[in-house]
Amino acid sequence: MKKIYEHSFVYDFLRFIAKLQFRASYRRLFFTGQEHIPQDGAVIFAPNHCNALMDALAVVFLDNHYKVFVARADIFKKPFLSKLLTILKIMPINRVRDGFRSVLNAETTIEKSIEVLNNQVPFCILPEGMHRPMHSLLPLGKGLSRIALGADKGFNGAKHVYIVPVGCEYGDYFRYRSTLLVNIGRPIDITAYVAAHPETQDAELMFDIRNMTADAIRDLIVWIPDDDDYAATWELCKLESGKLSEYKPLKRLGANRRAAKRLARLRENDPDRARRLFDKAEA
Repeated sequence: MKKIYEHSFVYDFLRFIAKLQFRASYRRLFFTGQEHIPQDGAVIFAPNHCNALMDALAVVFLDNHYKVFVARADIFKKPFLSKLLTILKIMPINRVRDGFRSVLNAETTIEKSIEVLNNQVPFCILPEGMHRPMHSLLPLGKGLSRIALGADKGFNGAKHVYIVPVGCEYGDYFRYRSTLLVNIGRPIDITAYVAAHPETQDAELMFDIRNMTADAIRDLIVWIPDDDDYAATWELCKLESGKLSEYKPLKRLGANRRAAKRLARLRENDPDRARRLFDKAEA
């Protein structure tokens, strides 16, 4: 039986069809930051998860290289679906919420991910664990840091393990033929970080890895705190960037990010004025 990371003509055919459909779904696609992807180590992509399957496809089509993904283990229970997902280079990952037995099986996922990475095939995990159409970020799960740390231990210095943050920014989550900016950030060198903190326990290292990755993803997207003022903040951001062409997504991204930061400062320094502004935006 072929390994999940090995060449497959069936996968190539399905990938070709999916790429045509993916590109047809957007009026314009923008990829930036490909030069940040390391060429000399084990690469784990970590994109935000705001538009279901499209987020994963955005990583698939960053380049022509194979990539292996993970999905929650419960969808692999049916044999046919399990086989199909394997053909699509998707393997199961066990989560704490799936029960104690699933946690015990997590080591299998780590071992398989090390094998994938050791064969020069990038790995991808959507660390939020679930998607929602918002310019925000859910707390990252432990799967990403567990795999990154496990891979680093498995390689034992033979190669560096990198997490590459990816920010997906959509012109509109629900409009067909909108735009998509895929913003690739600078890699986080997990091997170097672990080596620099030799006395740190695994639990703390995993916590640090999650925080570093979350901060890196936030720097690539329009990030708005998920609270009662989210909707008003986003409406005010759109007023800031609305005059810019959607064919200049980096400029729109920059304008939206600056507006979100100004509003955050206003809310902190002058909450009464911010409240009046948010109320007007929601009226």
